[in-house]
Amino acid sequence: MSNLLEVKNLTVGFKVRDSIFTAVEDASFEINKNETMALVGESGSGKSVSAMSILQLLPEGKTIFSKDSSIKFNHSEILEMSNKQLQSIRGKKISMIFQEPMTSLNPYHRVGNQITESILSHEDVSKKDAEKKAKDLMELVEIPDLERRYKSYPHELSGGQRQRIMIAMSLINEPELLIADEPTTALDVTIQAQILDLMNRLKEKLGMSILFITHDLGLVEKFSDRVCVMKEGKIVEQGVTTEIFSNPKHEYTIKLLKSEPKEKDHLLVSEDNILDISNLSVFYKIPSKKLFKTDRFCAVSDISLKIPRNSTVGVVGESGSGKSTLILQTLYNALNLTLNNNKSRKIPKPFKGFKGTELVDKIIDIDQSPIGRTPRSNPATYTGAFGPIRDWFTNLPESKARGYKVGRFSFN
Repeated sequence: MSNLLEVKNLTVGFKVRDSIFTAVEDASFEINKNETMALVGESGSGKSVSAMSILQLLPEGKTIFSKDSSIKFNHSEILEMSNKQLQSIRGKKISMIFQEPMTSLNPYHRVGNQITESILSHEDVSKKDAEKKAKDLMELVEIPDLERRYKSYPHELSGGQRQRIMIAMSLINEPELLIADEPTTALDVTIQAQILDLMNRLKEKLGMSILFITHDLGLVEKFSDRVCVMKEGKIVEQGVTTEIFSNPKHEYTIKLLKSEPKEKDHLLVSEDNILDISNLSVFYKIPSKKLFKTDRFCAVSDISLKIPRNSTVGVVGESGSGKSTLILQTLYNALNLTLNNNKSRKIPKPFKGFKGTELVDKIIDIDQSPIGRTPRSNPATYTGAFGPIRDWFTNLPESKARGYKVGRFSFN
């Protein structure tokens, strides 16, 4: 089988003050035509650095490649290419789906316009034809309510929908090699299956190869032809997927395969609730086809939820089903109470009986997109929940959230 990509002795270092940090050390692997190669390993193992080296997307002046490093695409040495030569393959012959869609999508432009712009920059077509192709791609990746989503801004989409927009953009030029850096992390399981089936169909149709970077060993087993296992910048084991999963050799590979979470021994049943939410509905204002009119979109409808003390409650649903809105609205009400105590504006009074400063120290969220919401904030300042709540509040602008129905909240 003919090799599409050959990576040999890849060593990547970064200048850090007076020293050099080695992120990838002596990594070698090949990707054949019409093949899916999975690159797996824990966070910080060098997977994304290896992938970004292929397209030379690492910061210039701070990145150092060893003299023995070689990356050949269709037998052409990428590390020796000029910027003009790199431009001829980026997005055309090699495309990449990045892990964080909010760092790739422009927050000031509608997503449909961003896809259309990408098509116009690579193809000699009219704007009307580019818009049609953009909508076809959005339909291909299962974006619901197509006409409205085409005109939406990135912050108006769920995390999974933003990732699907990135996948659509990466498929514009039907590339020979698709680098997918955690493409399904933010997607629910049903959409995961659809996206992976879509990528498989495109692979077969176009003879495309895929470099699939992921933490999910279940996806690797079902989706990839071969596997490379990375640890601390080194490839410790590689081979055919079925052989790696049935007979792993390296102790780290064995550890990864045994690292599935254990089932709970018992379920907690308690009437001592720490949080009660009753009849919560959230509406957002959206543009209307009628002049001087606005419509409302219901993101959460009449939800009631109880969380017992010292328990874990799972909220499950597809992308766009309202999971994040439910959490954000809880935090939004907490912030409202804080602002009310500061007398900065007239607002509702949920969570009666608690001072806002007390409440924001009791509720904190771990976000699915750590880069997207606080890109310029110093994490050392986030000792309590007030900092994150302040930033999350900006994602629920008052002009679009005035139509919400508070429902009843109590925090004990």
